[in-house]
Amino acid sequence: MERHPDGLLLDVETYNALAKTVQRDCRVLESFRIMDYSFLIGVHHVGASTESGGV
Repeated sequence: MERHPDGLLLDVETYNALAKTVQRDCRVLESFRIMDYSFLIGVHHVGASTESGGV
């Protein structure tokens, strides 16, 4: 597991999409009267081979 002590740098579009998803998930949990303090995020590093269409 990698550590990111300075946080994650996100472009505006990605940040907005993430914030919208978290808000939507919170509304669902709230509708079921569920309190959940966990937060899971996956980080996928895109390498040069992936960007150029490699496998």
